[in-house]
Amino acid sequence: MKPFATLLVIISLLALAPLSAAETRQAPPEIRLYVVKIHADWCPRCRHMGDVLERVAREYGNDIRFVVLDVTDRKSTAQAQKTAEALGISDWFREYKTVTSMVALIVPPDNRKGPKVVTMLFNKADPADYTSAINKALGQ
Repeated sequence: MKPFATLLVIISLLALAPLSAAETRQAPPEIRLYVVKIHADWCPRCRHMGDVLERVAREYGNDIRFVVLDVTDRKSTAQAQKTAEALGISDWFREYKTVTSMVALIVPPDNRKGPKVVTMLFNKADPADYTSAINKALGQ
């Protein structure tokens, strides 16, 4: 398995770790924003983006969850669907899973309302693009 693919699997699994069955479809209270990338190993734009989100993630605390939904093949797409369901964003994922190299900023669902897509960024390789969008979404 390629190192980047291994990293994607680890990130996807870590994204699920804090969620129990009781918390499914509702983010823990400390999570204010999901930063979700649709990735595929075969996508040239995804490769162009490289590890940008990994670098951006280091700038933020636990109130933001960075998630990579890997759609490289059927097996990884099925796992990505499970991750999206656990996060409460499965409807969004079904609609956008074919749009690789896209990153969405999503306010997690809570017990009163569903998820809210704040913005979607396409094929951005500059960390400043994400930092600016995240800070705007958080009201900073």
